[in-house]
Amino acid sequence: MPETITKIMKRSGEIVDFDQQKIVQAVYKAAEAVGTPNLELAKSLAEQVITKINLKFHVRSIPAVEELQDIVEEVLIENKEIKTAKAYILYRDQHARLRSMKSLINSNELMEGYLRKTDWRIKENANMSYSLQGLNNHVTSVISANYWLNEIYDADIRNAHQEGDFHIHDLQMLATYCAGWDLKDLLMRGFRGAPGKVESGPAKHFRSALGQIINFFYTTQGECAGAQAFANFDTYLAPFIRYDKLEYDEVRQAMQEFLFNINVPTRTGFQCLSADTEILTQNGWQKHNQVKVGDIIATFNIEHGQLEYLPVQHMFAKQYKGLMYNLKNRISDQLISPEHRVVRKRFGSEGYILEPIEKVLALNSPFIVPIGSHGYVGGDQSLSETVIKLLAWVIAEGTMDRSNGSSRLSIYQSAVASPNNYQEIKDICSELKLKYTERLQQGLGQECNVLRFDAVSTRKILSYFGPAKTAQIKQIPAVILALDTEGARLFLETYIKG
Repeated sequence: MPETITKIMKRSGEIVDFDQQKIVQAVYKAAEAVGTPNLELAKSLAEQVITKINLKFHVRSIPAVEELQDIVEEVLIENKEIKTAKAYILYRDQHARLRSMKSLINSNELMEGYLRKTDWRIKENANMSYSLQGLNNHVTSVISANYWLNEIYDADIRNAHQEGDFHIHDLQMLATYCAGWDLKDLLMRGFRGAPGKVESGPAKHFRSALGQIINFFYTTQGECAGAQAFANFDTYLAPFIRYDKLEYDEVRQAMQEFLFNINVPTRTGFQCLSADTEILTQNGWQKHNQVKVGDIIATFNIEHGQLEYLPVQHMFAKQYKGLMYNLKNRISDQLISPEHRVVRKRFGSEGYILEPIEKVLALNSPFIVPIGSHGYVGGDQSLSETVIKLLAWVIAEGTMDRSNGSSRLSIYQSAVASPNNYQEIKDICSELKLKYTERLQQGLGQECNVLRFDAVSTRKILSYFGPAKTAQIKQIPAVILALDTEGARLFLETYIKG
C-alpha cells in the first residue's frame, strides 16, 4: 500500500495522479518571484507539506487541489517564509481571478443556457419572466454575482456557496432584499424623493392614492431584490373612502383595478427599467437622459452580426404622442415609433438588414430579430496582438525589481524546458523593439533564462499597467479587460502557457 495519497481532484472535478514535484515547483516559483530562489529549500518545504498531507488524509482519500494549496500556505508561514507565502497566495488569487474572468467571457454558453432554458438560474427568482430583458438580466447577473462573491463576502462564505454547502439567493442584485415601507409617509408627502425625476404631491382621492402605491412598488421592485410591502394598508386608506363618499361597488372596482395593476409583470421582466428608456453602457444600464455624446454604448453590427461597444455620435429626443407599433414574438417585445428602422435577419442568408418598421410588419414570412451576437462581443481593438501577448507573459512570468530607486522588469523562461515559449517572448521583444540583457539562472534542475529590460523598455511596458512607480504587473490592467472576445481569448491562451 502507498504511504501517501496517489490521487487529487482538480477544480473541474477530474481525478488526476498526485505529483509531489508540482509542489516543489510551486514553492520554488513563489520564492523566485520575490528574489530568493532555493531549490533545496523548496524540496524541504515540499516534504513538510507531504507530512501534513499524510496526517490529514488517508492514503486512499482524494483531496481537492485547494486543500493541498492551503497546506502549502500553512507550511510557508510556519517556516517564516513570509515573502514567499505572499507570492504564493498572490499566485493563487490571480489564477482564481483569471478563472473567473474566463467564465465571464464565455458568453456563448451563457446565452445558450438561457435561450434553451437549461440554466437553473432562469427560475431562481419568480419575479423574473423568460423575456428579452430577462435575458439581459441573466447575462449581467453573472458579473454582479461575481462581485458579491469576490469583493463583499468572505472567502469561507464564497467557498461554501460555490461548493454547494448552501445557496445565496439573488446574487444578481447588488441591492437590499425584502423591504417594508411607511405608507403614511407616502400619503403625507406624495410620490417624490429622487431629484430630477417625475414627482407628485400627496394624493387627495382614493384612486389617486392607489395609483401612487402602484408607481411606488413599480419603482422599488427595481431597487430591491426581494418583496416590497406596506403595513396598515386598510387603516390608512379608509379615510379616503369616507372623504370621496364611495359606495361598496366603487371601492370594490377600484381595488380590483389596483390588484390587477400591482400584479402585472412588466414586459421587461423587470429588475431593470424599461428597455425603451435604458441603454447598455460599459458602466451598466443607464436611462436615455443619462447618456451623452461620446459615451460608450452597446451596438449591433449588422455586417458582422456581433455586439460592439462604440461611442455615441449624435442624440435626438422629443416628446411624441401618436401611433406606435408593437413588434412582439416569444422572446422580444418592442414598442416602436413610425418609420423607425428595425434590424432583422435577411431571408436565406447569414446577414442582417435595417428596414422601416412599416416594411418589416408588411412581410408575409416570419422574420428574425437578433437578440445576441453568437458569443462574440466587440471591444477595444487598439492593442496589437503582440502587445496583448507581451502583457500576458509579463503577468504570468514577470517580476519587478524596485531597488535603488529604479524599476526594472524581468521575464523568466527556460530555453531548454520551454523552447517555443522562450522563442515567442524573444520574438515579441524584437517586434516591439524592447531592449534587454539576458542571463542564465539555475532553475528546477535546469537553467532558466532571465530577460531583464532596460529603463526605457520597462517604462514602456509599465505604461499599460498604470503609473510606473505604482504599477502592479500581477494585476490584469484595464486595457486587457476592455478587449473584444478575440483579444481576450488571445490573452488567456498566452497567459496559461506561463
